Amino acid sequence: MGELLRKECGCCKQEKYLYEFNRSKASHDGIARYCRDCAGQKTRDWAERTKPRNVEKTTWKNDFRNWG
Repeated sequence: MGELLRKECGCCKQEKYLYEFNRSKASHDGIARYCRDCAGQKTRDWAERTKPRNVEKTTWKNDFRNWG
């Protein structure tokens, strides 16, 4: 029964308790693939990589709004 309460993270490969994972309707078991720590880190890494692109979009939108 204890093995049902744990799952291996797809990123850090550590076995963790289910409460350390987010829920996911897309997953076959209803639990996210990555633990919350790894998912958060992946999100922060993605945001840092795409920051220059996001700044360009924001600047363009602000310029367009002020136009006219």
